[in-house]
Amino acid sequence: RSIGYRLTEFGPESVWDDDVLDILRGADVTIGNLECAISELGTPQDKGYTFRAPLAAIDALVLAGFDAVSLA
Repeated sequence: RSIGYRLTEFGPESVWDDDVLDILRGADVTIGNLECAISELGTPQDKGYTFRAPLAAIDALVLAGFDAVSLA
């Protein structure tokens, strides 16, 4: 729940552990299921969860070496 906050407050490197980065970067191809849209558009609904990541999420994915992500 705090990933969006961590991204915007502390930068893209704050969401990855060094061991995880080593694994992700070491793969020939890295693909992930994003689970949310990356956007600054729209207004969150008044509910417990919203599935929108800040633009800094792009930098975090690039930092980790992702080649592609899906949105499911």
